[in-house]
Amino acid sequence: MTYVAVVWGYVSKTMKKRLQAQQNIALREAVDAPWYVPNKVLYDELRQVPVVIQMKERARKFFENNEGHRNVLIKDALDYDPRTIRQFVMDRREQIENWLVEASDEEQVGGHNGRNGPKQKWSKSPPTSSTRTRSHNIILHLPGVKSSAKSAKTALECFSLFFSDDIINLLVTCTNQYIEVVRGKFQRERDAKDTDVEEMKALLGLLIMSGVLRASHLNFIDLWATNGTGVEMFRLTMSYQRFLFLLRCLRFDDRTTRAERLQIDNLAAIREICNMLQAKFQEAYSPGENVTIDEQLIGFRGRFKGKVYMPNTPTDYKK
Repeated sequence: MTYVAVVWGYVSKTMKKRLQAQQNIALREAVDAPWYVPNKVLYDELRQVPVVIQMKERARKFFENNEGHRNVLIKDALDYDPRTIRQFVMDRREQIENWLVEASDEEQVGGHNGRNGPKQKWSKSPPTSSTRTRSHNIILHLPGVKSSAKSAKTALECFSLFFSDDIINLLVTCTNQYIEVVRGKFQRERDAKDTDVEEMKALLGLLIMSGVLRASHLNFIDLWATNGTGVEMFRLTMSYQRFLFLLRCLRFDDRTTRAERLQIDNLAAIREICNMLQAKFQEAYSPGENVTIDEQLIGFRGRFKGKVYMPNTPTDYKK
């Protein structure tokens, strides 16, 4: 990777970072290092020098050893000043920006014709409208955070705006309802005991923390490891078996009436909590006049009526 290090000595910092990233990836693959091991530890343990430092040192030695060399090409290399090229690029960029400003001024004054000829004219300034704005297009509220949410300062207060006590109580009630159904499958009663509000909040906190740690492609049991590679927060909050049990029993609706609701609503299992969250969102934030709505396809291979098979996408099954 240090081939023609003298030439690499003049490249930008971005290019050097890309080359250094390739060396970091190669070292990690060579020793199969986990994601949480810092790069500095790898270089210290393997006694390796970052390629960027090697290129800088070799370039310095080259210019020191070849000062006053007879070869014309080497003399030109010694006299090379990258600032000259950089200044040329900056001048060209400034010239192009001036052209764009002049063209923009011309468009704002007279506009320019579209593909359909003079009948269609484009302009950057909005046209003056003499028509009356329709009532449903008139914004009567101020966009932004509403007064009920402005008092939230900490992360926990912001989280409580959406996952309030009524939503947590719903999760606890529905989860305990399902725990009662599966309790007979456990020999010990303590392995299937009911949950409460505090434990439900702890479960949600661990799920959020696993996302913060980017553990989506990591086995959950590794977070409870006791050999120094796990996360102490997870072990101190609850046991691994209890965590899996709560995930298995987590429910969002009354299972006794779900069959009736599924006949008219495919999202009956989560409809109630979705409506509650939607109401919380509307209470906390008011959108402005200009809003962009987009969609997202999520890969899913579970059992769901709304699942669609899309073979031309990275993940075949979507919902």
